[in-house]
Amino acid sequence: VLLEAHHVKELIIQRSRTLKDLSAEFAGVQIFSHLLAATLRQHKTYQWIMETLRENQILYKWGFPIRMIILRNKATSMVHSAEEGNRLLQQWNLQPKSTKTGPLLDHTTTAPT
Repeated sequence: VLLEAHHVKELIIQRSRTLKDLSAEFAGVQIFSHLLAATLRQHKTYQWIMETLRENQILYKWGFPIRMIILRNKATSMVHSAEEGNRLLQQWNLQPKSTKTGPLLDHTTTAPT
């Protein structure tokens, strides 16, 4: 469902963050912000960074405009580009465990599956 009314969408998203246990019929429901196609394309340039963070149980979220907010060892890092994210992961000696994506992959095309 695409919610056009901004204030309604924001209320639903805020409320979803505070919900704990939902009944079984709603257990699989996920709520996402509506993002422009250009924003989604730019998020894809961070794909291997997101995978590496998830594989290492490092929390992150998206900020506005396009930036990644990473919480590691009780410290917050802001990443404003995929290149900056690559450098940060190198400083932390983190490499992706999977080989589907990596820092040298051309992120303008879809990674092979």
